[in-house]
Amino acid sequence: MVSAGTDTPLFRGKAFCGRCGEEIVGDMQALTALWRKYEELLGVLRRRKKPGKNGMFPERDDFEALSIELIDCAEEPLERYIKIAEDIGTLLIADPVLWQGSFDWLFAHCEQAYGKNKVHRLLAERAKSSLAVEQYLKNGLAWNDKTSEERCVTQVLQTAEDIWKEFEAERKKERESEKSVRFVSFKIRAWIKRTGNTEMLSAFAQKYLSERDAGDRAEILWIFGKDCPFPLSPELLIRDAESRNERLREAAFFALSYMHHEKVREFALELAGRGEHLSEAVILLANHYQEKDRELFVRLVKSIPVTYDDKTGWHGAHSAVLDLLKTKGVKSAPKELLPFLYEREYIVREMGRRRMATEAFWRECLYDSNREIRVYAGRKMGCGQELKGEKL
Repeated sequence: MVSAGTDTPLFRGKAFCGRCGEEIVGDMQALTALWRKYEELLGVLRRRKKPGKNGMFPERDDFEALSIELIDCAEEPLERYIKIAEDIGTLLIADPVLWQGSFDWLFAHCEQAYGKNKVHRLLAERAKSSLAVEQYLKNGLAWNDKTSEERCVTQVLQTAEDIWKEFEAERKKERESEKSVRFVSFKIRAWIKRTGNTEMLSAFAQKYLSERDAGDRAEILWIFGKDCPFPLSPELLIRDAESRNERLREAAFFALSYMHHEKVREFALELAGRGEHLSEAVILLANHYQEKDRELFVRLVKSIPVTYDDKTGWHGAHSAVLDLLKTKGVKSAPKELLPFLYEREYIVREMGRRRMATEAFWRECLYDSNREIRVYAGRKMGCGQELKGEKL
């Protein structure tokens, strides 16, 4: 496992302010903190015995995101990648069933960033002396094969009849796998957007209306996502959003989040008034934001607890707020929410653009783990356009 100790070559190098020459020690401190978090998350993954809710692995996703940052900031990125691949391979050997199909994000990122053939050759060479790297490489190549196969299947589907048969076949084959059905729904949305066959949306909507089984209705609702909104009136969606069936309730809120309808706005305000499903209310209200909503909207966002496991749904709510702030032409956009959100780099730049940040804030940003934030803060403080020094 990669050590967090500062005696490792991974920590070699110093960074200096481009204008005054003062050493920026925040780089070293930030990297030390990142490695500690890496080891903490790796320990969590080693102790996992089963997937989380709905098959989700939030700790795995955090671990992958952190691994990508650590690799990209390294002086020798591929050497650091091999060390991380060793750790992941050990997980795969210990429980291949639990981690099957995992860590594809990291694998794909390194292929794209450092060259697919180069990455494959390096992993194959190290796999000769490391069972863990061998297992990691096999897992990544299996994911590549699966992705290519699914891409071919999607290209073959040419008609509405084909897509319906595919959906029904997947439902029968994977009745207990919500994740599988969601992926089929994603393929259907891609097909509809590519072909412009919006009539298929109406066909699926009618099918949803005619279904009596809550699970069947939930499976169909995942089709109505981005650029493929539910084409009928939202009354039944609203009713299902208050269902006791968790799968149906989640799918109904998903479909409602891509609709623009006055009744959806009224439902969001009703939820806010009752103090129920606050994260979902924020998402729906963000899609229907009006200037008069500002005070209520800000209060709702601030009232949602930010937790590591995202049980409160804060992540989706914050994403909706960011989308709202990025939308041009929104009157009285709630910019005061920027310091409460999580997408750090965008928020820092927006606070700079809107002149909301103090000198103390910029000084703190000089020690951020994100190099782009450090560079931007240096510019705002008049300390040059970049931080000079070896990459950590």
